[in-house]
Amino acid sequence: AMAAISERLASWEENKANTTGQDQAFEAGNALALFGYRQRNVTVVVWMGGDCPLCERLNGTRQRIGSPFVSEGDTVEATDGATAALAVSRTIRHGPLHGGCDCTVMAG
Repeated sequence: AMAAISERLASWEENKANTTGQDQAFEAGNALALFGYRQRNVTVVVWMGGDCPLCERLNGTRQRIGSPFVSEGDTVEATDGATAALAVSRTIRHGPLHGGCDCTVMAG
C-alpha cells in the first residue's frame, strides 16, 4: 500500500506544473475575452459549458459583465444529485469554475 501511495504522490508531483499551467492559461483566456467584450461595449455575458454536473448548473446563466456568476462563500449544487456540491472559495466572473473545467463566457 505504501508503494502505491508513493507512486501516486510522485505522479501528482510530475504533472502538477503542466496541470496548473493549463488551468491558468485557460483562466487567462477567459479574462482576456471579458476584457475584449468590455472594449466592444458588451453588457451581458453567458456562461457556456456543462460537461460536468457542477458546470451544468451554470450553463446558460446570463450575468452583467463584471458581475460574479458565483461569489466566495457560495455553494454550487450539482445537477445529478450524486456529485458533491462545490464550496466556492473565490468570486468567479468567468470560467473555469473548478480545476479541469473548460467553461467559457460568451457575449450574451
